[in-house]
Amino acid sequence: PALTEAIDDVFNLRIGDVSGRGKLAADMREIWMMQPRFDKRVGATPFSLVEHLRFRAGFDFLRLRADVGEVDITLADWWQEFSMADMGVREDLVQQLRLEQRAQPKAKAEPRVDAKTDANTEPKTDRPPRRRRGPRRDTGQRSGNDGGGGNGNGHGGSGIEQ
Repeated sequence: PALTEAIDDVFNLRIGDVSGRGKLAADMREIWMMQPRFDKRVGATPFSLVEHLRFRAGFDFLRLRADVGEVDITLADWWQEFSMADMGVREDLVQQLRLEQRAQPKAKAEPRVDAKTDANTEPKTDRPPRRRRGPRRDTGQRSGNDGGGGNGNGHGGSGIEQ
């Protein structure tokens, strides 16, 4: 959704309402939407992506993005090698990447910091902190509600004697 919205914003800002935009826009959207798939280089994804009808156009766009520093150049280099290799070399490249990823220690996720919270302080609120209730004491009596809907004396009604 965010990528789609960004694509729409670019089209509206840069292309506007140009005749013939339909086919060009569809091709451009497909190439842009393909970009996150280049990050997935394990499993079946690289094998299916390289067979995609617009793979070459998507790869060329990835290469341009790498040339301007938007993505890591090693990602574009890996895809170039993968796309030009035979099936055996492709399988080796995927296996090698999988082993490299397993060997790297997983980075701990940083705690989320929102607008009201600083990483080094307690959350800031406009109200005092809530006080916790202690455990309930069992007094052996119920609280007047016997479940009968009455006045608590077991007879129902309003509690006024007639």
